[in-house]
Amino acid sequence: MKKLAIFTLIGIGFLLADSDMIDTSIYDSDGFKKTTTEPQPPPKVVHNMNLVYFDIETNLMWQDEKYSSEEQGAYFHKQSFGKVGTWSHANIYCKTLEYAGYSDWRLPSLDELLKIYEHRTGFRYSEAVDFWTATADRGDNYWSVFTADGYAHSHGRDDIQHFRCVREHHKNHDIHSASGRI
Repeated sequence: MKKLAIFTLIGIGFLLADSDMIDTSIYDSDGFKKTTTEPQPPPKVVHNMNLVYFDIETNLMWQDEKYSSEEQGAYFHKQSFGKVGTWSHANIYCKTLEYAGYSDWRLPSLDELLKIYEHRTGFRYSEAVDFWTATADRGDNYWSVFTADGYAHSHGRDDIQHFRCVREHHKNHDIHSASGRI
């Protein structure tokens, strides 16, 4: 019963742009939906069907977008494409990303990515692979986090990894969400 109460308190919701619905569903520990969607006013800050995950505890907004078959192909063929690639590709991709109405995206730090894993967040789209961080290790290596077990690994900057961009959410922006999640 405690697990159910915890999940109910931190319910996960996603904003869909160009829509007048917000998924305010609450999920239990087995991932089953507990409530249904409710009509809400149109969102003001999210555009073009971009999904984000907002962590109210850290005040971080995370890109939450499906990995395409082209991106998965690039990963297996050791190429950079979209949200898959070398560390340099990931860094440039995030710095130039315009997503969900924002252009101040970046690669997450090692601590930020580890904290997300510790919370067992409800990203809609995730992969059990290594994800790049902006945190340097020794030499030309950077840290990544294997999301299946939450362990950090050092990789050469030319290795091919997945990544997801993050940004700090400024409190002066409107957020329409249920229990702090977008």
